[in-house]
Amino acid sequence: DRLLDVHFASGDYPRAREYATTLEQFRMIAAALEAQGQADEALATLRQAAGLHPQNTALASELARTFIARGDLATAADYLTVETAGDDPGRRPARQPP
Repeated sequence: DRLLDVHFASGDYPRAREYATTLEQFRMIAAALEAQGQADEALATLRQAAGLHPQNTALASELARTFIARGDLATAADYLTVETAGDDPGRRPARQPP
């Protein structure tokens, strides 16, 4: 946590990301990157968080919506499951597990 704090405080967000472990830390870094206009890096940070926290359906749903908004349906499908789509049939994945 200490190295993350040092790199975050200095604005070295890519290095801070190397030391992030919790979803909250990843979100903090992503928000800082977004505030600097680095949307792609912020998204990459959240994708890394999703890889480390696959049980977090809220994050997976957020990523799916983001990729849908960007028109990247193939990547959105990686995050869109029955659990992340909820009751919205318009957000159901095209390929559901058997």
